[in-house]
Amino acid sequence: MNNSKDKVANIDLTEYKYHMFSRPFGIGTYPNDNFLRWEDDNTRYGVLVYSKPVPIADFSHYSLVPITEAEMLDGKTIYLKDIPISLKVIVNHRGVYIFELTFTVGKEEHKDCNSIENVMRYLEEGNYSYSNS
Repeated sequence: MNNSKDKVANIDLTEYKYHMFSRPFGIGTYPNDNFLRWEDDNTRYGVLVYSKPVPIADFSHYSLVPITEAEMLDGKTIYLKDIPISLKVIVNHRGVYIFELTFTVGKEEHKDCNSIENVMRYLEEGNYSYSNS
């Protein structure tokens, strides 16, 4: 991505959205940098909207789940070494967005789940790789 106004997978990247999942909106409950607004989306605590991505380190501190980044990766394939892993966004029993990871080892297909935060962190750290092609 060259700048925050790029479009990836038909998603407008001029705004980045994050679900609040463990506390209501209020002073000290969200990162202030690049904050645009809070939206009521009929979930328990609503959505925060930013002009730039929130750092991954802030996800757990403020109990945020990235919506925009999850939508960007939904349906994509990432790689652990040479093993392709398909990503699918699902909602767990607590209403939190997570990734279902599907991969094949030998002839057996496996499914696992992981947080969007962890998958993004592993990509950032180079544990997983991603190709736009």
